[in-house]
Amino acid sequence: MSSSTLEEAVRKLQLVDDMGDPVKVEDYYIMNNSQDKGRLMRYIDTFSPENKGEAGVALTCQNADGEAVEYVCVDDGTGVLTPIMGTCQVMYSEEACTRFLEYNFKDDQTWRQSQVTLDPVLQFRDKKFGTKGASGGLLSVVKAAEQLEQPVCEAAFRRLLQLGLVTTVFDKHMFPTPEHLVDHYRVEDENTGKLIDLPHP
Repeated sequence: MSSSTLEEAVRKLQLVDDMGDPVKVEDYYIMNNSQDKGRLMRYIDTFSPENKGEAGVALTCQNADGEAVEYVCVDDGTGVLTPIMGTCQVMYSEEACTRFLEYNFKDDQTWRQSQVTLDPVLQFRDKKFGTKGASGGLLSVVKAAEQLEQPVCEAAFRRLLQLGLVTTVFDKHMFPTPEHLVDHYRVEDENTGKLIDLPHP
């Protein structure tokens, strides 16, 4: 696609955010370096497998709230750009593919695309670790500080300190383990015979 054709295709593109509000394209570039090509392949494999092998264009946009959002579009060779979108499996909202979390496992450093965006994962983490309003990786530190000031249970406090900073979230549905690693993290319950998936980094 020539630069003038690409410029025209970007101008014609009408993008909206998850609330249906229009977003303004501020900049764009063709995804042709190796890192961008790797990202593009993850997005296509996860959200748009019918577009395999097509060229990608990354657009830096601004939504109605003034937040910068990146959209990735594919060029099928006809001069029309199609955004790669996905549905968050928790919020059921239609989002740009770049809004979804990427993850990997300690045993396999291959980056994978999740089917969930950041907000539900933060809510999951905050609820699981019993803190309200805390952000970042400091959840357990905030909780530990509260227990230092108002001790409730020494054993619970010790477990909280052993847990450390909450920087990793494991959920087999949000972040599925790749097939070749599943057997390493699955055990059979001796009493019931049921298979149990073990949390792992």
